Amino acid sequence: MTRRISRMEGIFVGNSSGAVMAGVMQLADRLTVNDVVVAIFHDHGTRYLGKISAAFYLVVDLLGRQSNRLTKEDRVNILWLNLATAGNWAGLFLALKYLSPPVISALFAGCIPVATLLVNRSLRSKSSLTIADWISTGLLFGCTVIWSSVNVTALSGSGAAIGLAYVVLSSFTIASTTVLSKRLADAKIPTSKIMGHRFYVLIAVSYLMSSPAHELINLVERNYEVLFMVAAIGTILCLWLLQKGIEKCEPVLTEVVIATSPVITLSLYAVLVGPTTIEFDTVVLSIAVVAIAIFHVSYQYKQDSMGAK
Repeated sequence: MTRRISRMEGIFVGNSSGAVMAGVMQLADRLTVNDVVVAIFHDHGTRYLGKISAAFYLVVDLLGRQSNRLTKEDRVNILWLNLATAGNWAGLFLALKYLSPPVISALFAGCIPVATLLVNRSLRSKSSLTIADWISTGLLFGCTVIWSSVNVTALSGSGAAIGLAYVVLSSFTIASTTVLSKRLADAKIPTSKIMGHRFYVLIAVSYLMSSPAHELINLVERNYEVLFMVAAIGTILCLWLLQKGIEKCEPVLTEVVIATSPVITLSLYAVLVGPTTIEFDTVVLSIAVVAIAIFHVSYQYKQDSMGAK
């Protein structure tokens, strides 16, 4: 049923949602043309992709494990990277219980760069911060504050404060993964090894919190085309490119550029759903975020060019 939903409706869901739809289909004979049925798909298939990505990178690392032996310091950094990676998913998962995805994305755009600046100064004290780092993080945080003040109703409710706390926690764990990955890259650890060793804790936690093993196996068997296609394009390739970018760029610049990612979602939403459904303040602040990222990249490029000369 999950495969039929993904193929016929274009909705990528998990086992529980497939079971809901199967139950609706069983009731079809009892329904009339005037009946209205509401089926809630309360889970999605993307949460299963982390296991596939983690397994892929682990296999890649095992195939090349004879080289690039890790030092004690590298192992400590990888341990913290594991904990931070698991914290990313846990913090985001818990925040989604109290805040909607668009609200979280808007908050992340301002919180993550600031957290990265602070974590980078703490863990990579010898690295230098440029004036663009300070300006960009300050402006992005300001954009988030302005958006929050305009959309104050989105941050109201009994669970809003808890959701905000999880967003801040997740922001610091995301910042930590970027900075720790940079530390390992500075130590000349290959991308395949960093990616192969960063998911141990996440794999353990995800299996403890997910469906029983036989249900996961059944899910993969029924949806292997969709799972592997989305995993290859949506997680494996993206994580690989992100790590390669971290190798070349400083952590703050990396997160400032990533802060523009919701703009891509906004553009796709406008094309697929229609621009009239997008609030004007969201468009303005999205343009501001892109402008800040362009300023930062241009400044860094100019500084690098001057250094090369």
